[in-house]
Amino acid sequence: MGKLIPYAFFLVGVMLAVLGGPSVYETFSVWHDVDSFTPCDATVITHTERKHRRGPSTEVVKFRYTVDGHQYTGDNHLTELSDDADDVAAQIHRDDKGVEHATVYYDPDNPRRVVLHHDIHLLIPMAVVGFTLLALFGGVQAIYADRKQTGLDKAMARRREQRRQEQQADDEEDEGEETEDDRADGQA
Repeated sequence: MGKLIPYAFFLVGVMLAVLGGPSVYETFSVWHDVDSFTPCDATVITHTERKHRRGPSTEVVKFRYTVDGHQYTGDNHLTELSDDADDVAAQIHRDDKGVEHATVYYDPDNPRRVVLHHDIHLLIPMAVVGFTLLALFGGVQAIYADRKQTGLDKAMARRREQRRQEQQADDEEDEGEETEDDRADGQA
């Protein structure tokens, strides 16, 4: 059982890298580029608050916005985990007709790339990266140490066997000398 733990750590690291990697990459990419994003008004299609058993609730927002006469829809999926529900709710306002609006920021080179606000928090993506690296490198290190220990154990077992054989040969040699000594004593 104990020998499987390093492999489990490594597999968890691989799963985090495969499942979380693209989202983390996109979040870092948007964080890097968000200063060049252009603000525009968006009409909120839906927004719902998600309650979590642990931690703060998050707000999921879907919205529609227009750039150069083309209409797009977007959501806050990139920043949903790091968005505080109160911050998101503060960004949504109602007009005179009761329609909800929010200011969103889109990439001028790719208007489909959009965020709900400029200040993207990197705590969750950094935690995913940290846990991924910890699991991967910890698993690899544990596997390497286990294999090295297994090699050392085999070498030590070979050395013990070699010493046992040497001791056995010495004992047999000593028995042979004792027999000759006994014969010489018996003749005298």
